[in-house]
Amino acid sequence: MTIDRYKAVLSSICGLVLMAWLGLAGAPLFAPMHVWANPLVAKQTGEIVLGNADAPVTIIEYSSLTCNHCGAFHANTLPIIKRDYVDTGKVKFYFRHFPLDRYAATAAMMVECVSPQTRASFMDALFKRQPIWMRADDPLRALQNLGKQAGLSGEEFVMCQRNEEILADIRATMRAASDTLEVSSTPTFFVNGEKLIGNVGLAEFRKVLDKHVAEQAGKRPSNKEKSQ
Repeated sequence: MTIDRYKAVLSSICGLVLMAWLGLAGAPLFAPMHVWANPLVAKQTGEIVLGNADAPVTIIEYSSLTCNHCGAFHANTLPIIKRDYVDTGKVKFYFRHFPLDRYAATAAMMVECVSPQTRASFMDALFKRQPIWMRADDPLRALQNLGKQAGLSGEEFVMCQRNEEILADIRATMRAASDTLEVSSTPTFFVNGEKLIGNVGLAEFRKVLDKHVAEQAGKRPSNKEKSQ
């Protein structure tokens, strides 16, 4: 494939993603969603999970990879939450896609196309380098270059962006969050069901987490109760 042909394919791919995202490709804005009894607890396609599955407190984040408040949370707050709560077994953290524009949709699809073992680290890299690729003259090409560092070849990038199943799954996750949980902006968090909107900061997050950790600790039977 010549360079000019390759650029044309990339341009058309970006246009298709945009049309699909805006509902202009002959389909509704949201594809038919999977049936989840409760989006807060049911596993959803594409979610990234950090921590022990048996941790008593659950954080669910709905986030867009072009959201600067999301980027600030992942750069400044999440590492401390991970150190103090996730790595100590108190909390498990779920990340779910809620892309707000075509480049966020492109980036979210890329996260789903890299190997499962590198998804979390690739998503972290996208957030950390957000100011660079978002402000690039050609954000699509900048995203493609980042994908190569995660093992996604140029042809795989094109195939990824043509994958209608991945796009439909992401949109279904958005539909479930929007309709059932009234998510309309990013980041939006749920801590054992308690809703937090925006980059609320570490101090506020600690207050909420400590409350729920204490509540869950109070519900656990003591060693004496277990032995009876």
